[in-house]
This record gives sequence, C-alpha cells and structure tokens, in this order.
Amino acid sequence: MVATGVPEEIRQLEADLVSMSRQVDDKMKEFGPGKETQALQKKRNEIRERIRVAAFGDNVYFISRQVLYCVDRLKGGLRWTHRLNFIPSAQPYAIRNYVFVPGADLARVWALDVERKGAEITFYKAEIFHRENQILNRAVYSDPALYFVCHDGNVYCYKVTDGNLTWKYQTERELKADPTVFVYRFDASDTPSAAPAEAPKPGEMMPKPGMEAPKAGMEAPKMGAGAMGAPAAGDDKGGKRKAQTVVRMLFVGGMDNAFYALDADAGSLIWKYECGTPMKTGAVAKDQTVYVKTVEGALHAFEIWPVHRDPRTKANLGSKRNGNLRWKVPLAERFVFKGKETVYIMGPKSEVWAMNEMTGEVVGRYPTENLQYILTNAADEYMYVANSAGYVFCLKESRQNY
Repeated sequence: MVATGVPEEIRQLEADLVSMSRQVDDKMKEFGPGKETQALQKKRNEIRERIRVAAFGDNVYFISRQVLYCVDRLKGGLRWTHRLNFIPSAQPYAIRNYVFVPGADLARVWALDVERKGAEITFYKAEIFHRENQILNRAVYSDPALYFVCHDGNVYCYKVTDGNLTWKYQTERELKADPTVFVYRFDASDTPSAAPAEAPKPGEMMPKPGMEAPKAGMEAPKMGAGAMGAPAAGDDKGGKRKAQTVVRMLFVGGMDNAFYALDADAGSLIWKYECGTPMKTGAVAKDQTVYVKTVEGALHAFEIWPVHRDPRTKANLGSKRNGNLRWKVPLAERFVFKGKETVYIMGPKSEVWAMNEMTGEVVGRYPTENLQYILTNAADEYMYVANSAGYVFCLKESRQNY
C-alpha cells in the first residue's frame, strides 16, 4: 500500500516551491533584500519544510509473517519494520502519518504511528460479541474519517481526530467486501433531492463506549477541501463554471444480495440495488458509474447518483431510492480503466472489452493471452500491463474507429 495522497501532495508542494522561488527572485530584483523579500523567503522555507515532512511519509507498506515493513517509495530502501502485536487480517491502508490495519482478533482496526516506526497507538472497535475473525476486509480513510465493515453486518465510521464513532449502518447480513469511498461532484443547479431513505437509528451517533482514547496529538493530516458547497471555478476561456455540489459516498456490496450507496458523512442510505446474489468484491467508482462484481460472476455497472427525470424537459424530479443499473456483463471480472471515449473491462475468456459507459454496448474486444498482469486503474486514462518476459507496458486508448 502506497501512502494515499502523499505523492500528489509532494508534487503540489514542489510546484508551489518553484512558483515561490520565482516570486522571491522577482522581488529581490525589484526591491532588494527588504522586508517584502524576507517575507516571501520565509514562506519558501515553510514550503521546503512541508516537503521534508511529507517526504518522511512517502512510503510503501506491506505485511509479511505478522511484520509490517516500511519502504521508501522513491529509493526503495527499508526505513523500518515492526512486529505486530495482533493478527493482521487484511491489507493495510496508509496515509502520511498513520497505517490502519484490521486485526483478526478482538474485532478491531489498529492505528499505527509512522513517526514512531509502526507503534500501535489506538484502535477502532466493532460492536460484536465474538472475538475472532470478524474484521477481514480492508479499512479505508477519507479525511477525517476511517471506514470499515464487519461480519456483524455493520459499516462503521470513526472520526480519526478524536476516536469517536460517528455513525454505523446495519445491513441484513455479514459484509465480506471492501468498502469504497468516492467523492462525487455535480452542478449545483442539477442538485438532486438528497434526503436519506433511512435515518440512523437512535444512539448510533454517540461515541462508542469503552473506546480507548487516542493519545494526545493524534490528528490525521488534512487531505482535501470540505465536503459540500465547492465554489465556482474559472473555465478555460476565462469565464465561470457552474457552482458544484460535492457529496462523499461509500459503496459496499453485501451478503444479503444488496449493493449499498451510503452518505459517507451522515451514514444514511442514498440508494441500494437488489442484485439477487451476494458480493465479496470491492467496487470501483469512476466519473458517473460504479462497477461491482457479484459472486455469480457478473459485472454490474450502476449510475452513481440515479435521479428521476422529466421525459420531455429532462428536469430533475428527485433521487431514485432503488438505484439504476446501466448494464451488466455475465462472466466479466472487473473494471480495468476508462479512456477518453469508452470504458474497458476484463470480460469473459480473459478478453479486454471496450464498452459504452452509458449503454453497455460492446465496441471492441482485445485478446490478452500474451499478458500476465492487467491492473485495475481508476486514477487516469492509461492501462498498465505486464507480460511473462518481464516487460511492463503503459497503453492508451486508440483514437481510431472500432
């Protein structure tokens, strides 16, 4: 696991440093080493210090034989190791300051301090009476909250800055799929009705009793802006874009055959879809669509924010509570990546299929018998693959007609 957001943070800080250095040079030429120049130099030094601190957390983490390894992402050198005092049960999730690791014993997700070389500093506990093998899926972090699922059928949200349970959501059966948090943006003028279909039960917003308090000073780094009400931004032509509304959503498939879309901040249900079969695989969300595979072997593509629209004016008439299936492909494996024009999935017989995102029309098929590894990539518009000869390739979508 690469520390989430740290490489992007460093790249932004480095760009800020270049810009600030230019300002210092310009001010020096114009006014000399005066107060204004010194003020800019102080800001530049602050950016350099922030880069240094961020670089300390720019790591790759992995677990082997109950030992957590921390490796420098750029140089590949081993920074430290830590033998865990619990039995890890899923892949770790890392941010700049902390690594979160689920434990198979005691139904807890542990927070490990990067600065203290992996020392366990606190935990986030599920409300379940059985002690073993109850949190077997990866936790995910989205500032300032940690989300995880449990075999008791609950989705849990803890606020990392104070260790309190913010909300939990109960499903009908156990959960065996990793949760996915996705930030969805749409024009404020097209804001759908967001009233929750199901409110949290009384008492669910209270802090968990018996929760071990985090040690003083434990505060997760800020990873982004607030969740609601993003201001209007300028477009490429110097005008103004429409104001956007931002909603943080959590997707998870259940063993009760339902796929859930929850409000990640409030813990309320936005929509759910009855798939008719359980899900054990985490979802992948990209742009307007979220993809999930069921245990029967079908890849489902759902509209992220389904709404009822007037058939003539296309005006928004309110949110759909039962979700909206765009399409599904039997025997398909997973989402692979999205190009500029189409979505690519791992289809039947190990072929990569090019799909129309909205309609599910198949517009291309590509055999992959010479490729050993094909990575899932929701970050950009490229496809990363490797073959048995040890070559790694980066592919992009062809602009030719299919």
